[in-house]
Amino acid sequence: MKNDPFTLLVALDNQGSAGGDLYLDDGESYAHEDGQLVWRQFFAQTAEGGLVIAGDDLVSDNLDRTVDQTALEQYSAENAFAKSIAQVRIGKIVVLGSRKPKAVVNDGVPVEFRYEDGVTFDENKEGRASVLTIKNPGAVVVSTWGLYVQY
Repeated sequence: MKNDPFTLLVALDNQGSAGGDLYLDDGESYAHEDGQLVWRQFFAQTAEGGLVIAGDDLVSDNLDRTVDQTALEQYSAENAFAKSIAQVRIGKIVVLGSRKPKAVVNDGVPVEFRYEDGVTFDENKEGRASVLTIKNPGAVVVSTWGLYVQY
């Protein structure tokens, strides 16, 4: 399970935005106190003609307020724990409330997706949300990445 791919579930608000964090450590020791951890933020936000979905490091900018409310004196995004899960990928991203995309790209490379019609983030009505499923987006949990969903 340690190396299984992750699925991100993104539920867009009425502005077309969403966000969340992922914290990982070895779950067995106190090595996180020495910076042996992964703390990532994932977000989606509307952009010109589409939607940006991205993942970024949270620890580097928050050394004074880590998850357990302690300050880290040192941290490297390439710490031993992060290296031990370096191959763990985002296997799928499911976006609720997206408009129908023309394309999904990662660094200019097209990515496979499936779209099911439904209510989008900018429609003020009740109903089942649209579902955009992006398979194998080419993203790794411990790396900074971004996708562009073109409407």
